[in-house]
Amino acid sequence: MDHPDTLRSLGNLSNMFASEGSYAESMRYARESVDAHRRVLGPDAPETLEQMQNLASALTTMDKLDEAEELYRKVLDSYRRQRGDDHPTILIIMGNLGQVLYREGKLTDSERYLKEALDRRQSVLGRDHPDTLWTVYAMAQLRRKQGRLPEAEAYYRQASEGRRHILPPGHIRIGTTATQLGEVLNEQEKYREAESVLREALAILPTDRPNEVGEAQTSLGHALVGQRRFLEAEPLLLEGYARQVTSASADESVKRQALKDLIALYAALGKPEKGTVWRKKLEAQPVK
Repeated sequence: MDHPDTLRSLGNLSNMFASEGSYAESMRYARESVDAHRRVLGPDAPETLEQMQNLASALTTMDKLDEAEELYRKVLDSYRRQRGDDHPTILIIMGNLGQVLYREGKLTDSERYLKEALDRRQSVLGRDHPDTLWTVYAMAQLRRKQGRLPEAEAYYRQASEGRRHILPPGHIRIGTTATQLGEVLNEQEKYREAESVLREALAILPTDRPNEVGEAQTSLGHALVGQRRFLEAEPLLLEGYARQVTSASADESVKRQALKDLIALYAALGKPEKGTVWRKKLEAQPVK
């Protein structure tokens, strides 16, 4: 178990299972790898810290956020003690820790780490580096969660422009970023601008991604409802909601908004019986 080849094999097995989507198995081997590395090489060895990061990533995927946060903090402290604050890996850990804290609802702590990571990445790597843009996108999500929508919009625009610059035309991340920007514009009642952005997103997103396409469709439907263009909105909301229902990763808040828009739409069109059908679906929808 303590042979160097065995240590490497444990880490490789964890990575293999993660790539296959077998996250429980990935986490199990990541734990074994961390324990073995700590025992053989010590808790602060570079190889041990790398395996701790892998375990923290697996824990994050499995929504074991408390343990992931604890691991990321330990790795961050160790790197700072050994190599100071300017080591490139520190920026990665800070960004990952910031995202875990965001998912835990610890928004003030999340902002601290994400903002520091962003400032350093922009200074060291440049505005359009992929790692910088990842952090810009994370900051946009944070500001949206905080209700600071103009700032969220600015960050989404920066992420959108940067990804258009470095990614090939039609890349899915360009489309998903456009969808998020459109939703923030909707939340500020900038419906015409949102419509333009969301139509562009739909032109980019591949049809074999029901969650992403469905979210863009329902968001575009919302922008059209906001402009009282109900007949144009109806097919988008119906199709978008249907796509979301079939997707295990769909955002429940997006589905709820689609149902609310369909209820408002049918009320405006003088079809209360259809609105009643969707109201019942809304009442049965879980609130998260």
